[in-house]
Amino acid sequence: MKKLILLLLFIPLVSFGQSQEPPFFLNYTSQDAIKSFNALKARAESSSDGPKFKTNITKNSFEWSLDFGEYSRTRVTTYTYGFNDNGNVTYIQQYRPDQWADKSIDQIYDEECLKLREYDNNPKKSNKSLKYKGVFLKDPINFRLQQYDQNVTVTIAKHIVPQYNRRGTKIIGYNGGVVYRSYPDKVSNVNKVNTNFGDLFDLRDEDMIYNIKNYMTAFLLHITSPEMFIGNVYLDDIVRDPKNAVKNSNKWKLNATDKHLLEKFSTNHKFNCEFNLEQTAKYGHPNDKSKENQIVCPSDFISYEMKVEYRDLEDNVIAVAIGNVFNNEIMHVVIDPIKFKEASPAKRAFIMWHELFHTVGLDHGECGPLMFPYTDKDYTWEDWEASNGEAMKCFISKRNALQGIY
Repeated sequence: MKKLILLLLFIPLVSFGQSQEPPFFLNYTSQDAIKSFNALKARAESSSDGPKFKTNITKNSFEWSLDFGEYSRTRVTTYTYGFNDNGNVTYIQQYRPDQWADKSIDQIYDEECLKLREYDNNPKKSNKSLKYKGVFLKDPINFRLQQYDQNVTVTIAKHIVPQYNRRGTKIIGYNGGVVYRSYPDKVSNVNKVNTNFGDLFDLRDEDMIYNIKNYMTAFLLHITSPEMFIGNVYLDDIVRDPKNAVKNSNKWKLNATDKHLLEKFSTNHKFNCEFNLEQTAKYGHPNDKSKENQIVCPSDFISYEMKVEYRDLEDNVIAVAIGNVFNNEIMHVVIDPIKFKEASPAKRAFIMWHELFHTVGLDHGECGPLMFPYTDKDYTWEDWEASNGEAMKCFISKRNALQGIY
């Protein structure tokens, strides 16, 4: 599943039309950009040998990069945010210099284009003449995506600067980098709450009623990687208190033992096993002593069972969970097909998450509104997202405590 969280790191390069104010993000401001940076900075500098940062802020822009000292040969990325006079973000840009991570300009350009093809497989060549630091950009290509709840155009282009001899009469080489710029459409009525899981499925689709196991897959992705799949709630929690960003981030990290068990429901688990373990060892909860255990994923591994039954259920009951995955290694739900179809897409997701949290051990009355022992007439996607985030954090805390992780 792909979530374009990495886009929030990228920044501006070209001037917009002078006759009118450029479009801006409706749900992302200069304060949001600076809060996100402060949270990142707090995490990076939490250790005594953490990196330092270079920053430059003006009325209409904020720029930052890592600082390794004036004698360092490390090539670092520069991030820039452009603002209008009201503090709205008008563009986001990233500049990666030649030899960043020992890669050439062409290699950086090709890699960034390849990443974005996962979201727009039919990019268009830009017909605009774009400049960066006074130099025309080469091979600009536009990708159409969604970012911060808005449709955006992301332009990737090469910044190639000729280097001359001392007399200025002969080109002796080139340097530069790759520019990655994101700017929003004027208006976009896109979904604020993310319900899309890459190219696989969207919880809003009516076809979900025929693919109940997709709800299970989405739920498991949420509880094993909340920072990726419920990013709105996660980031709100982190940026609210930048000084405690690391501590708050750890509260969203499920212990390695439970995470590995839940990932066994994925059909791709055998393929991803070593990668997932490596990521957990690097980024798992710092107090989790088991995160670096060498868990073996057998070559003949068979994914754990997701079981769905359909039957008429009494009264207003729409779905029922059976069993606990930590006891029987089966995720089992029963659905009343008629009542489920009559519910709105948001209510279906709310009901499914309620029952699926039962399958991982939550009881009625625990962890906020999602686990109330009754259902309302209907729910919005905002209800689902907020309640899901509260239950998720509570569930992770409960499971981690059982492993002695606080």
